Amino acid sequence: MSKGTEDHHSDEINELEKEIVKCKESEEKYRSVVENMHDVFYRADMEGKITMINSSGPKMSGYESVEDMIGLNLSRDLYKKPEERERLLSILKKDGKVTDYEIELKKKDGTSLWVSTNTHNYYDKSKKQLGVEGVFKDINERKKNEERYRRIVEKVKKSEQRFRVIAETATDGIITSDVQGNILFFNKSVKTMFGYSADEMEGKHLTMLMPNRFKAGYIEYLEKFRSSGEHELIGKTVQTTGLKKDGTEFPFEMSLSTWKSGDKTYFSAILRDITERKKADDKRKKTEEKYRYIVEKFLKVSNEILQEMNKP
Repeated sequence: MSKGTEDHHSDEINELEKEIVKCKESEEKYRSVVENMHDVFYRADMEGKITMINSSGPKMSGYESVEDMIGLNLSRDLYKKPEERERLLSILKKDGKVTDYEIELKKKDGTSLWVSTNTHNYYDKSKKQLGVEGVFKDINERKKNEERYRRIVEKVKKSEQRFRVIAETATDGIITSDVQGNILFFNKSVKTMFGYSADEMEGKHLTMLMPNRFKAGYIEYLEKFRSSGEHELIGKTVQTTGLKKDGTEFPFEMSLSTWKSGDKTYFSAILRDITERKKADDKRKKTEEKYRYIVEKFLKVSNEILQEMNKP
């Protein structure tokens, strides 16, 4: 072999050795990145058996070591519902990848573990599919919070339904507004009391239910409450005058309260039409005045008679 040929082969060997070193360095770098991931990185073969998993795998799923997880079947050993694995595979077959797909896995002790996965098919150099690889991100805490929130919302809905049933059957009017005075809720008795339909009142301002002479004072009261939080009517029962849709005025009693939901404040009022009571009161007062006049007249006449009788 000539020296030139030997040098050529030597150069090829050197280049090959450099490539091998680069590959090893790349592989070590890749493994280092994978091993230091907080999320679980895994590979599974075409049968769904785990062939590779990083150290986050046993930490997240409760297994003793990586070795304990190698060979586990994803569908049988990790998926809470094996049919979910089939669903994921059908998406992979169609799209080649799955992004942010939520799955309920199971830990070694059988307890649930919710994860979000990004998964794709992986191939060898000849483009033959070897299996799937992907990442499991622990979303267990988020799912617990979502479930907690769902239960709270459900309780609130049930409470709201109970409130609406009670409110709708109440003989007194019940009305709720925000601190700007916009009507948010009212029961059937309020509609009857003022003569409006639901569509006519929904989202309108409370001043529509007041005579003009009270509107400016009410708006000033709201502005004062918003700026300082001061209120003079909360917790008290007061008598005032309402304005019906047909323009007639009527007296009613109002008990006002305030409450918070989150960082927002609302007003609720219980209204009682006291038209009949006022009529009865007026009638009683007139009757009292009438009898007072009769008694006073009688006493005056009696006194005059007595004075006349006592004259010598």
